[in-house]
Amino acid sequence: METPREHVIYAPQPDGMPRPIETEIKEPQDGSTDVPAQEEEFLNTWVKFRHYMKEPLAEWLATTVAVFIGLTGTLSISTGGTQAGARLSQNWSWELGIMIGIYIAGGVSGAHLNPGISIALWIFRDFPGRCCLYYIAAQILGAITAAVLAYILHRDSIVAFAPTVEPGSAGLGLYTGPLHHVSSAIAFFTEFVAGALLLCVIFAWVDDGNAPPGAGMHSFVIGLVVYVLCICLGFNTRGGGCLNPVRDFGRRLVALMAGYGSITFTEHGGWWFWGCWVATIGGGLTGTFLYDILIFIEGESPVNYARRRRHRTKLKKDSKWRKRHGIGKKVPELEDGIKDLEELIL
Repeated sequence: METPREHVIYAPQPDGMPRPIETEIKEPQDGSTDVPAQEEEFLNTWVKFRHYMKEPLAEWLATTVAVFIGLTGTLSISTGGTQAGARLSQNWSWELGIMIGIYIAGGVSGAHLNPGISIALWIFRDFPGRCCLYYIAAQILGAITAAVLAYILHRDSIVAFAPTVEPGSAGLGLYTGPLHHVSSAIAFFTEFVAGALLLCVIFAWVDDGNAPPGAGMHSFVIGLVVYVLCICLGFNTRGGGCLNPVRDFGRRLVALMAGYGSITFTEHGGWWFWGCWVATIGGGLTGTFLYDILIFIEGESPVNYARRRRHRTKLKKDSKWRKRHGIGKKVPELEDGIKDLEELIL
């Protein structure tokens, strides 16, 4: 029996770059390359599931690996002190973790690894909203998986070291929080600025109209950016700074389950939400907007929409919203609305 041959298609990735992807669908027996949807056959049930869920699965694995490497580096410093290295070693662990995560999933899902990146791509680069939700769910699950593994491996050291650590010390590096002498406002804007710089660099990296890194250098460059941000903007926050909401949330949730108590989510007035989610995502969206309004020239960004396209997008969203909620008010036809707009312009 002849082994089914795999064929290659070119599919656009979330970063906008088409890459060859080997499909796992059997080709027809007659040797033609066109495979009708109703005739698709998969080697087994798992292969079929993996085919349709390859992006979220890749995000989960890449996030798990990235957060695990970074968190174990942080825990090694927190429990081992100078015997395990210095603060720079902790920063290097996050840099290398992010770099490896991008290498794992960059060609499949784009390796967002960060809800802020997925949301920014959804708003500014037409990334599908449903995929955005899948990606964020996969990233959260990946961060939780990584935190569970890291805690299991460092539990004995954490328990042995815990009596010498003051309460509220960010779970010995399991999660982040402002230092005692740093005000809430300063901590918030530190994460805001870090998120803005990170997203601004990433969107410059995927901009073909700019000067993106050479082939194979993307992961290394983004890892270095994370390293620099941890050095420059990670000192005000325990645990090496946040930069990524799931990087904190997964660890914090595991710390709660491990018995650290409600302080994990109540300290500093709910830092886990306004510092890790609002500040990082808000900063990321601000950085993306600044890059688009000052540098980016392509048409997929809302900043560069022509007046006609902006009106067309508004009509589509209005029509979809009313149909979804069953609102009976008559909505003008899409093309009629565009035609009226063109007449107005003329």
